[in-house]
Amino acid sequence: MRATISAVLKGLIGTSSSSRLSHRVLVRTLCDKNSKEQKSQEIKVVKHTQDELNDDESKSKLDILSKELQKNLYYDKYKDKIQTAQKASPREFLALLEQTIGNKIFGSRKPTSAEPSPVPKKSLNEIMNVSMLENLDRDDIVFIWQEYHKGKEKLGAAIRRETYKSISELGRKHNLFLLPLPRQDGYEFFYTQYLDDSFHLTSLQAYKMYKENAPECLSITNFVEMMESKDLVLMRGEYDKNMLNEDEARCLASQVYLYYGTPSESRLNIMSKFTKSQEDFDHFELIDEFKKLKEEHENAFSI
Repeated sequence: MRATISAVLKGLIGTSSSSRLSHRVLVRTLCDKNSKEQKSQEIKVVKHTQDELNDDESKSKLDILSKELQKNLYYDKYKDKIQTAQKASPREFLALLEQTIGNKIFGSRKPTSAEPSPVPKKSLNEIMNVSMLENLDRDDIVFIWQEYHKGKEKLGAAIRRETYKSISELGRKHNLFLLPLPRQDGYEFFYTQYLDDSFHLTSLQAYKMYKENAPECLSITNFVEMMESKDLVLMRGEYDKNMLNEDEARCLASQVYLYYGTPSESRLNIMSKFTKSQEDFDHFELIDEFKKLKEEHENAFSI
């Protein structure tokens, strides 16, 4: 028996996508609007009196999932049939994509109207035995911290008290911001939130759809336990390897540090525009500033 449409779409993006045969079967089944399997109880489509997609969120979801579908090896061959199926019932087509490949792209989280619930911050002692570090020099602690994070899909850094105070002050003042990341076809923007001594980053596109439930791709936490005794604040970046590689995570973390820890007049101006008057905020100005930072701090941007 041929695969159901649900299995088809899972396979289209999943492990079977490397097989030419499976690609052909999957896309052809997607095009078969009359197949009995499409009426299977496995996929429950909510009926609407009006089938058009009238809200921006649904249109944005359909755009992202359709682009993912286009990566299929046999998409071009059946492009016209797929587009016909989409036009015939856009909302049903979106529902099918969401229930199958949606979790692959956005995770299993669904948007809610609830307020975001902050994740409890770990103490430094949960990561390292602080009592064993108390008798060490500052430089030795920094070395141990950085070595500890190597090869762990985490970033480790250290800053001084004055830099931390700048980060904390500007983090509260500009608790929401946007950062660019170079990608193959241009730049992707990441939404940044400062909360409880930590920065939380997610892709802007995911945030537009899932708001506070958007999957987090990078978190940067400051540990202040030795700030007074050692003039030392330890920073830790944890990233999702399915969304960022180490160089990309380091690129975003470096921008957080440069904007909030060592702000220039131009960077403060960009943050102020984003915070106070987004009508004056210019994405191209943000990209120009990134290019300037990359030239000035070449070692921080290996991307």
